[in-house]
Amino acid sequence: MSNGINAIKGFDYQATVPLDLLFKHFDSKGPSARARPEGHEDIDLIWQEGSIERRHYFQIKKPREDNQGNLKPRHWTLVEAVDELLPNTIRNLRGNAFEQTWILGDIVADDLQALLGAGADAPARAADI
Repeated sequence: MSNGINAIKGFDYQATVPLDLLFKHFDSKGPSARARPEGHEDIDLIWQEGSIERRHYFQIKKPREDNQGNLKPRHWTLVEAVDELLPNTIRNLRGNAFEQTWILGDIVADDLQALLGAGADAPARAADI
């Protein structure tokens, strides 16, 4: 399978996955709800709560495939998340109360899952990993 077809499948995945997010967003946030595809992330959802602007960023990664289009199961590692996902997340969340979600089409390695599951305790948890 050519890289062009893989790219199209990736765009298709990133167009399809957000549909449910968009429906829920516009239903729940009312007239202040806005969405920006390919903003800071694959989709940025924006709304007002009183006079405060809220944002929720979504980075979407399709399941990995080989050149023939077969699923290529591989865990997202902690190193990959730090290299590929964390830099934009830090930029997006620095100095505000916005939110970030990663939608990953592949399994997440145990150490990454533990760190993400730690929530506010992540800095202390990172020292243990």
